[in-house]
Amino acid sequence: MHNAVCNLRYFHRANDETALETSSSVTLAPLWVEDAVIGLEAKMPAHGWVRTPFCISYFIKNHSDYLVTLRLAMEGSDAFMFAGQKQVRFMLTFHTIQ
Repeated sequence: MHNAVCNLRYFHRANDETALETSSSVTLAPLWVEDAVIGLEAKMPAHGWVRTPFCISYFIKNHSDYLVTLRLAMEGSDAFMFAGQKQVRFMLTFHTIQ
């Protein structure tokens, strides 16, 4: 967790050298940063045409130091035709890409 950040702003009226300078301070909430254990990258063509098949490849990477078991399920859609396994279960060893 990162500590809270204080945002401090100074301002004064433009084009008036005699104007008083004013400040405003806002404390921002703390930010939780966690490592992503699983990385996902999709490779697909830049363009597609209706009723024309094209291939999409998914690359899944395990960033952890542990064996991870995943179950992938693809759901159908009226506007999308799917060929291949609809449910896959696989294991990723640590620091590998599948």
